[in-house]
Amino acid sequence: MNLHDRPLPRRAPARIRVERLGPKIDDGRHPAKRTVGEDVVIGADVLRDGHEVLHAVVRWREPDATRWSEAPMVHVDADRAGVRWEGSVPLDRPGRWRFTVRAWADPLASWRDELSRKVAGGQADLDSELAEGAALLADAAVRSMRSDRALLRSAASRVADTGLPIADRIGAATDP
Repeated sequence: MNLHDRPLPRRAPARIRVERLGPKIDDGRHPAKRTVGEDVVIGADVLRDGHEVLHAVVRWREPDATRWSEAPMVHVDADRAGVRWEGSVPLDRPGRWRFTVRAWADPLASWRDELSRKVAGGQADLDSELAEGAALLADAAVRSMRSDRALLRSAASRVADTGLPIADRIGAATDP
């Protein structure tokens, strides 16, 4: 069969991969064991093509629980351009616990990172980057909780305002 004769996959492959999830014993053949009161460190390799900023959480379900809990994971080898993330799960009772890892790209954080690199590199024309950021901030305002909405709308307005000095627009874009 010719490569061009193959049917296309029904859906695109995942752009974010979560691999080497652990702890695991004997390649997952046996459950990891801990003592009540200990925290179990959950680790995973989180990969994605491109330069987007990633976030990850560890999600777990206690024995007999129906709801999942979650905690943020930390990129533990970012200083070496690695892909390893870790998070902790507090074990407060015996039984079979279940865990998984979820990861996603953060468009707003990715844009801020890109803008910061361009500013640090001395790029003078940032109009298109700031227009993109104003749109991202406005979209974030729509999805945000009511307490954050006014702050995000104000930031979007200041970033989009071509009458402001460029330093003020960049400041509004990068202010947490």
